[in-house]
Amino acid sequence: MEMQKQTDIPIHWNDTIEHVLKVYENSKDVMPENPPSPVSPPRGTPKMKGKKPVSKKGTRVKLSAEDLGIPPPPKKKAIKIEVSTGQLKKLSRKETDETKFILIECQICGSKPIMMPVPKHLVLDAKEPVVDVSFIHGDPTHVLVAQLDHDFQVRRRRASWVVYEKDY
Repeated sequence: MEMQKQTDIPIHWNDTIEHVLKVYENSKDVMPENPPSPVSPPRGTPKMKGKKPVSKKGTRVKLSAEDLGIPPPPKKKAIKIEVSTGQLKKLSRKETDETKFILIECQICGSKPIMMPVPKHLVLDAKEPVVDVSFIHGDPTHVLVAQLDHDFQVRRRRASWVVYEKDY
């Protein structure tokens, strides 16, 4: 059966399905009963620096990026701000075992650095190399989002206005 090239002539789907089934049935005779076996994985483990992981048949070995020779992603340089010695002394006095205070500039407040409290566990317990921490402050109220690395260095900062659901 030839496919019809004109779109105004209707296609007879019953004939088409019968043709496909006929071709399928005929192809069964050509295909072998036992298909070839799948390709087995190469023997041995990947070459790695240091220790080779021990694996039993059927278990998986978790490889790290270091095992595979993949370098760590580059970090952005920390944002540096100019601070007086008085601000540094005040900052060190406020710090506790649970809270680290960082000096950061807010684009909405102006160029004067503000002290932003950061709970240490948020940064130190994070799995990601850079952690987002939001600080609501100012009048009118706005938010400063700081991206901090595990050394509490500011990698990026963004300021945005706060919109409350209850107001709308």
